[in-house]
Amino acid sequence: GQWYGDTLQETLKSRVQEQLLATIQKFPLDAFEDHNFYDQLHRAQRGLDRRLFSTLGFLFRIPGNVVTVASLLLFTATVHPALPFILAAGSTLALLARVRHLRKEYILVRRQTHEERAKNYLESLFTERNAGPEIRVFALREPLLDRWSNAVHRLHAERMTLALDGLSLNLFADLGLAATYAIALV
Repeated sequence: GQWYGDTLQETLKSRVQEQLLATIQKFPLDAFEDHNFYDQLHRAQRGLDRRLFSTLGFLFRIPGNVVTVASLLLFTATVHPALPFILAAGSTLALLARVRHLRKEYILVRRQTHEERAKNYLESLFTERNAGPEIRVFALREPLLDRWSNAVHRLHAERMTLALDGLSLNLFADLGLAATYAIALV
């Protein structure tokens, strides 16, 4: 089972990547001069590597989750007619709070794409063989290292701010859910 799933994922990823590369080749050459275009390519590749399968897994679970929620709401309605509405309202507020955080995360990733790409480029300069001699000859080690370090610190600070915001938002959502359940039990 696991081998088949992994094989299917790799096959799907290869096909999507093939389509992405074919689509990229259709763009005019001047599009490759625009850093926004490169940022989109970077996000597309990262999304292919990180998000494609989690999104597909989420989509495949939706029908089962809908049936489960509907069944639970019908069951709770047999106890008291107001229970499904109380539970739905509390759960919706928690869901909206989490969606708000995911939107902030998306905006941050989108805003950081250019700097993330620049940081990755600087990392490749330090780790690839071809750039080493030029970095030493032209004494670029310190300025490049400073640029890389500044980018890493900025990216990290913004991500930590978002993580703390998400932590407080999730705490709020969880407290809201707990209050909803307490109200439903009373």
